[in-house]
Amino acid sequence: MQAEHVWFNINYDSNRSNLVQMKKTSSLLTNFATLLFICMGALLLYVWINYDELRSEQSHRQTWYFNHKYENK
Repeated sequence: MQAEHVWFNINYDSNRSNLVQMKKTSSLLTNFATLLFICMGALLLYVWINYDELRSEQSHRQTWYFNHKYENK
């Protein structure tokens, strides 16, 4: 009877540590997902605000490239 009681306590402690480890992993994953969501939102907001400037800069680069593509060096 004594050995069974000790065996139950050992399993209970290991299950408890597994639950604590699972809780830490879940919290870490939640924090990472939250950080990723905030960063993607900030990037979307940046593109939304600066879309016209980014688009004109890209067209300027393309024009410059095509103008200088066939120059003799």
